[in-house]
Amino acid sequence: MIIRGVFATMVAAAFFCVMGTPARAQEDNYGGLNAMDHKFAQNAAAAGLAKISLGQLAQEKSQNAAVKEFGKFMVSENTKLSEQLKVIFAQEKLQFPANLNDEYEAAYKRLAQLSGAAFDKAYVQEMLDEYTQDIAEYELQSSSGQDAAITQFATKTLPTLRDYLKAATQMVVQIEPADPKPNKKR
Repeated sequence: MIIRGVFATMVAAAFFCVMGTPARAQEDNYGGLNAMDHKFAQNAAAAGLAKISLGQLAQEKSQNAAVKEFGKFMVSENTKLSEQLKVIFAQEKLQFPANLNDEYEAAYKRLAQLSGAAFDKAYVQEMLDEYTQDIAEYELQSSSGQDAAITQFATKTLPTLRDYLKAATQMVVQIEPADPKPNKKR
């Protein structure tokens, strides 16, 4: 009986030496990251690529100078953020996405079919939705992330994302026509 117990312990020890702990085996599927850090990094990269593509689309399709300028700003700013993320991806031995994922590809195609004021309104709403979601994800990563580089990126980027959300919110005023007949009720 004792021999079986010792043998089982030796087999388990040999298994963990070769395979690592179950937690480590799971991390290996994510380039050494835990699932949360990996998901955040992938989502941040995908969202950045989407904002670059949608910003380029805004520059092409919008008839509103403010929306075109905002699109140009989004391309510039998200390109900088993507470059920072690429460094982290290289450090973590992760593959940076080369193309839009299915979700963002669908958003791009939807917006590409629009023009004029309809495009402007849909684009700005997309940016509002995206930055609201981004801020929630970056706050969670900042407070609960395990990987130091990814968590630091999230924490450092949060104020910038809040500024982008504020800018997108201000764009609503730029694209909504003023009501020529204010409603006077007395």
